[in-house]
Amino acid sequence: IIPHINRYIQYYMSLAHQNYVVYFEDNFKCMMKNPFNETIPVSSLSTGQKKVIDMIIILAFIKTFITQIDFNVYFMDELIGNIDADLRDTMCSLLRGTIEDKDVMFLISHSPINQQYLDGVIKVTRTAGISEYNVIPISK
Repeated sequence: IIPHINRYIQYYMSLAHQNYVVYFEDNFKCMMKNPFNETIPVSSLSTGQKKVIDMIIILAFIKTFITQIDFNVYFMDELIGNIDADLRDTMCSLLRGTIEDKDVMFLISHSPINQQYLDGVIKVTRTAGISEYNVIPISK
């Protein structure tokens, strides 16, 4: 299964225009290399770069297992925080393109998301210990 995951990681890395090579070794250790084929530690990446790589790995797992397991609801919590707006749009587009039309994804975020990737918004605000929920449909 590792070769399948690695193929999808490289596929999503190219779609996200990331120049790192990220892959899992046979013992399931995650490795990264720069464009010069040098192994690099995750600690050398910015928070946003780490988030993008995490999201790409998650997408690769979803794509690998989506045909093997019958599930259609996804909860993604703060995957697109700490990345710039253009990259956030790219990652939302990849998410939207990965799940099937019958699937439902809850994307939890404090960052603004371009509404073209959303079917609706549930906005939660908390004031003085009281939570309020507003459902905002998005017309397409």
